[in-house]
Amino acid sequence: MKKIIALCLCLCILAGCAPKNVTENTSVSSEVKTETRSTTEATTTAAPMPLNPLTGLETESDEAVLLRKPVAIMIGNSPDALPQFGVSKADILVEMMAEGGITRLMGIWQDPSGMERIGSVRSARPYFIDMAQWLDAYFLHFGGSVPAYNAIAERDDLKALDGIRGGYEGSLFVRDSERRKQFKLEHTVVTSGERIEETLAKFENTERKNPDQTAFGFDENHSAKNGSAAEKLTIDYFTINKPYFVYDENSGNYLRYQYKQAHHDGEYDENIAVKNVIILEMPFEPVPGDPLKIVEVQTTGSGAGKYFADGKVVDIKWSKDAYNEPLVLKDSDGKELKVCPGQTYLGVIKTGGKLTIEEKAQ
Repeated sequence: MKKIIALCLCLCILAGCAPKNVTENTSVSSEVKTETRSTTEATTTAAPMPLNPLTGLETESDEAVLLRKPVAIMIGNSPDALPQFGVSKADILVEMMAEGGITRLMGIWQDPSGMERIGSVRSARPYFIDMAQWLDAYFLHFGGSVPAYNAIAERDDLKALDGIRGGYEGSLFVRDSERRKQFKLEHTVVTSGERIEETLAKFENTERKNPDQTAFGFDENHSAKNGSAAEKLTIDYFTINKPYFVYDENSGNYLRYQYKQAHHDGEYDENIAVKNVIILEMPFEPVPGDPLKIVEVQTTGSGAGKYFADGKVVDIKWSKDAYNEPLVLKDSDGKELKVCPGQTYLGVIKTGGKLTIEEKAQ
């Protein structure tokens, strides 16, 4: 009898252990599978996104768009042309003198497809074309000065899309119905991301000639990190709109003002805010006898400038070998300028033109 009881106890013990061991093994196996799956998912999630070559920031744009020529658009900046549309969304915003002391802007986008409205689109100047060709960009404009049309006619490597002589009015460029009610006719031309994409879809060989080129040498550890304090800068040389920038510590951006008020984007209801401000000095000369007082700007050669980021400023040097060659920026030691990823404002003033820099914004 004792043998029978002992045998039963042994069987019960064996029966009780076996399921426990199976359960533990199953649990470990499940954990291994879960860990493997999580690692795979993490690897997939961590895959780097492509970078916008004009901002150095990650973007969801298609690779084909990132390899394509960017789009540079002339935008009016006289007081009777405000508000503008789309200027706060430009990857790079260029400002130079146009005529009679009034500046003009050129917005540059790598991927303008999402833009609702951009404008008002204005006429070309040759030195703006030079800056567009620095990035091998399509150049969009509505009319132009005589020197600008001469430059366009002479340059086989330029793709200029003109609303007046180019036949793009009504397709790429249209008159904004609301602006026509209250603005002069020259301030009513607009375009959009959809119209731009429809136009570019008809072209062949749309890739940049140098697909590896970026606008600047982007680096989070930028060249102004250890620069002098610069919370406010005023471009005194632009005497009509007298633009200035104030550093906003909360956003890490410079906020732009002109005509004694915040520079407002009427399409997106926001003020222009940029990560980087670059000021370059270039030789200016008035065009002799021109009734509009247009100027000539020498964008080739070399000169001085300043780079602002994170409330700091450093001296820089620029050079450009030809109208269609890259703009090269270096620090005071002759090394490549490191520019913080983000949107950039680039202003060109006359050599020796006044620029006021304040350590603390008042």
